[in-house]
Amino acid sequence: MGFEAFDAQFLPLNCPEWQQVEAITVHSVSEELRSQVGIEFAGKAILRIDLHDYSCTESFSAVFCNTHRVFIGYNDYLLIISPHQKTFTQIKLTGYFSAIYSDDEDHELGQDLLIASADRLVRVNAFGEIIWISAHIAEDGIIVNHTKNHVIDVLCEIDPPYDWQELQLDLQTGQIIDN
Repeated sequence: MGFEAFDAQFLPLNCPEWQQVEAITVHSVSEELRSQVGIEFAGKAILRIDLHDYSCTESFSAVFCNTHRVFIGYNDYLLIISPHQKTFTQIKLTGYFSAIYSDDEDHELGQDLLIASADRLVRVNAFGEIIWISAHIAEDGIIVNHTKNHVIDVLCEIDPPYDWQELQLDLQTGQIIDN
C-alpha cells in the first residue's frame, strides 16, 4: 500500500462495470439510490459508494483523492472514505457543500484541504481530521481565491444575489484577520 493516491469519480447510476464491486451505503434517509462514486487503487476498482440521499449535482459536488483518503463533498456533507479499511466518517456542513481546495499554484496548503460550504470554511488534514471550522463568514457562498503566506483570501457572498465581500483568514486558526 505504497504512496500511490486513490482515484475516484462519480459514476452513472447503476453502472454495469461497477455493480460487482464491494459497496458501502451512505446516508440512508431514502431507499432510493441517488448517486454512486467508484474508487480505484493502482488501476483496480476496489470500492463503490452508494449515496441514498438527494442526487449530487455537478455544480455542488466534488471528489478529491490522496494517498490516505477519498473526500466526497455533496449536498451538505463532506464524506471521508478510508478505502482500504472500507470505513467512512461524515461531516455535516452548515449550508450546502460548495468546493474542495487543495495544494496547487494558488493555494499553499501542503496536504491539508479547505472545504467551502455556503457559510463557513473547514480545514481538514490528509486523514480528514478537522483542524478548524471558521466562524459564519457568508450567507450564500465562499470562494477561496488564494492561500499564501499563511493567509487565506476569500470572497464571501453576504447579501445574495450579488453582494460579495473580500476577507482574509489566518490559515493556522481560521480566524478573520482585521485589516
